[in-house]
Amino acid sequence: MTEQFNYDEALREVQDIISQLESADCTIDSLSSKIERAVNLLKQCKATLTTTDQKIKQLLDSLND
Repeated sequence: MTEQFNYDEALREVQDIISQLESADCTIDSLSSKIERAVNLLKQCKATLTTTDQKIKQLLDSLND
C-alpha cells in the first residue's frame, strides 16, 4: 500500500526538518537521513506544483476555444 501524497503535510514536514537542522535537536547521525527525506519531499512538492500549473494553463487555454 502506498502512502498518498499531501502537499501541505509534506511542506510542514520539510519546515520541521529545517527547524531541527537549525537547532540542537539534530544529531550528526540523523543529519543525512533528514536531508534525504527533505529532498524527496521537495521533489514531490515540485512535481505537484508543476502538474497543477500545467492543469491551470490548460483550463485557462480552454477559455479561448
